[in-house]
Amino acid sequence: MTPIDWDKDLNPEQREAVLFGDGPLLVLAGAGSGKTRVLTYRYAHLVYEREVYPSRMLAVTFTNKAAAEMRARIEKQIGEGVGGWIGTFHSISSRILRQVAPRVGFDPHFTIFDADDQRSLIKSICRDHGLDPTSERIGRVRAYVSRLKTDRGNIPEPESPMEEEAARIEPVYTQTLRRMNAFDFDDLLVVPIEIFQEDPHLLEEYASRFRYLLVDEYQDTNWVQNELVRMLSSVHGNVAAVGDDDQSIYRWRGADVKNILDFEETFPNAHVIRLEQNYRSTKPILDAASAVIENNVSRRGKRLWTDKPGGDLLTLQRFFTDREEGMSIARDIQRRVRMNMNRFSDFAVFYRTNAQSRSLEDGLRLHAVPYRLIGGLRFYERKEVKDLLAYLRLLANEADDLSFARILNVPARGVGAKSREHLVAHAKERGQSLLEAVRSGAPVPGLTSRAAGRIGELGALLGRYSERARDEAPHDLVRDLAEEIGLVRFYESKEGEKGLLRGENIDELIAALADFERRKPSGNLVDFLAEVSLLTDIDSWDEGQEAVTLMTLHNSKGLEFPRVYIAGAEEGLLPHARSMMDESQLEEERRLFYVGLTRAMEKVTLSHVGSRLRYGEIAPAIPSRFLKEIPEELLEKIGALPSAGRGGIGAAARPYSSGRSLFDEPEPAHDAFPDYENESQEQPVFRFEAGDGIRHASWGDGRVTRVEGSGMDTKITVEFRAGFTKKIMVRYASLEHLPRKRGR
Repeated sequence: MTPIDWDKDLNPEQREAVLFGDGPLLVLAGAGSGKTRVLTYRYAHLVYEREVYPSRMLAVTFTNKAAAEMRARIEKQIGEGVGGWIGTFHSISSRILRQVAPRVGFDPHFTIFDADDQRSLIKSICRDHGLDPTSERIGRVRAYVSRLKTDRGNIPEPESPMEEEAARIEPVYTQTLRRMNAFDFDDLLVVPIEIFQEDPHLLEEYASRFRYLLVDEYQDTNWVQNELVRMLSSVHGNVAAVGDDDQSIYRWRGADVKNILDFEETFPNAHVIRLEQNYRSTKPILDAASAVIENNVSRRGKRLWTDKPGGDLLTLQRFFTDREEGMSIARDIQRRVRMNMNRFSDFAVFYRTNAQSRSLEDGLRLHAVPYRLIGGLRFYERKEVKDLLAYLRLLANEADDLSFARILNVPARGVGAKSREHLVAHAKERGQSLLEAVRSGAPVPGLTSRAAGRIGELGALLGRYSERARDEAPHDLVRDLAEEIGLVRFYESKEGEKGLLRGENIDELIAALADFERRKPSGNLVDFLAEVSLLTDIDSWDEGQEAVTLMTLHNSKGLEFPRVYIAGAEEGLLPHARSMMDESQLEEERRLFYVGLTRAMEKVTLSHVGSRLRYGEIAPAIPSRFLKEIPEELLEKIGALPSAGRGGIGAAARPYSSGRSLFDEPEPAHDAFPDYENESQEQPVFRFEAGDGIRHASWGDGRVTRVEGSGMDTKITVEFRAGFTKKIMVRYASLEHLPRKRGR
């Protein structure tokens, strides 16, 4: 008998979804409506009531963090050691690929190439083909290769000379990957589909194995993922998809909102259930979010509600500059923590682009507010960590030439670029991997005896540790390897204090291996490398850390915080400038704003500025059109007044004038925040000459070195005493002339 009380633990709509029988099911789950609860309870229901073994079910989501949470909740319901197939699309596909690899001519110990590996390989291929490996060319080739693999099986026609180059490089790229026994992220999803298409019996074997599929975040699936779900559910048709079309925000990485909008076409006779009761946010937040998202046309339609009483209005703040915006947010957080109203971990600051984090970080640092930045350089992307991981990848897959080339002279062995070129040519001529060529013992033409001896020692070292890898615990193996090659000493001698930090990261990698062994006692080195290669930005987030969280709106999905700030609610940022001419992209930007609003449990603070530093220049900023879509009665509007006649960091704040809309023309002589939607408005403009001294509210004193334009279009170049140079549009900046010194 089940220990779960379905009636007590679930609301009527959740219960209907959990107890649903066979056939396709789509659960349209609004933000904070308990979708994870529905998935995990349905899993438990299938085990307890339908007597389905976990090994006969497949539960799929998008991030390692979400998959771990799903597994933890399932184990809470039915006991630890669930086993079964619970993971991300990429990890599940990787697992299938390793199982079927020997049957289709692949080595199951393949390496997974991340984005950095892809760039390195493409760079090498470009050089071999006489092409300058610029970052733009590498990026174009990566994007085109991905389109070739994932664009619904249709080969896109090259649209530029650079894409024509990419089309020529793509076969070489794919052949090189296979020669190295490697797959990239797209391969992990595409290759299993290709295998199933070529071998219907193999497809039937896997589709019969999984009697029930549970798929989370269905709005984020791309064509390949949608096709994989369709294939694996083709025998029984028992697929339960949970998602929210209003939270589809990953079009830029291939997600197609049509997969959830057209679910009934892919899975005929599907039953649809809507979850609209929200358990996370207050009524003002939900009303604001609903009012915004209702402006989208491409949606199935639902409106979130809550039975929680009360709740604060949303605060809308306006500032002169992005620096003031960052300072104000930091002050507000610091004040609330000092008054014991909140903890630092209660706060999150969201923004549209990574470039916006600088001014926000400056404010937090100056106010001594601890923070963690999500989306910066991840631990496993650090040089020293990737160096040691390259050794491990070679122990698992000796065909990985990219890893061998990386560690050939790390630590320094006196093997220079010329020696590497001789070795590469030798291996290519013999049709061998670099490590195979070294182990063969055949002389390498052009290689000095000293270089040959050092390379031979490296081959022997890898051979010894490859033998040990079969029986020893991974963390013991890696600890001994790092010690024997002297990796930490190498960094310390080469980089001093910075080298010490690199050494600490090496220790942390060894600790990560030990933790992996505790979590997965049966796991091996190949399993660890696969897990590491599939980590995402958000997987590094530790909700127990006592610090403010800074992240892009894209990274915020799936999380929740008591108090949320959304900075930079301006045209060109949110919505992003790239979306302005495409209605479908504009709708996705609105969904992104909706996601940000619905992460908040208690309070949302929105902000925009009058001028923002972008691309080294100060430019005017206009409030986001999305702000107009929030009903006035849900907003508490606060604006900045100048201090001592000028806008500055110490500017006081006051409410917007009562009875005025945020978007109305400001009151003359009283509001230092100009109406940037009316550019014909007369503004006072200083007259500047080269050599003039000026004072900027945020950057301090400087000297004008160049003047361009005139009147309202005057632009000046200023060298500031702090040691940097800026171009400034005088019309939008808060500047003060400094008196000229005598003798000038």
